[in-house]
Amino acid sequence: MKGLEKFVRENVSNINLSVSLLVSELAMSESSLLRLTKRNVGLTTKKYITEVRLSHARELLENGTYDSITRVAIETGYTDIRTFSRAFKKHFGKKTSKNLD
Repeated sequence: MKGLEKFVRENVSNINLSVSLLVSELAMSESSLLRLTKRNVGLTTKKYITEVRLSHARELLENGTYDSITRVAIETGYTDIRTFSRAFKKHFGKKTSKNLD
């Protein structure tokens, strides 16, 4: 699990970060990886990746690391600002712009 977490955190900005990339990197089958993430964090692998991305985005916004929501989206692996903003609002219950105040 530590290898999975480390790899996801190190590659959070990679737009190609996906279940298939993790399967390849960790030399596991997709079903084994799913069982591992479900057992340890209670999420599917895809949802785990999203969770890490959004948590990182929240940290960046709260710390004022970037003054642009677009930059935060890019740094967390999102290519579309609208998709990022919707996912953030759904996950945290508030708009990304509220964190920049």
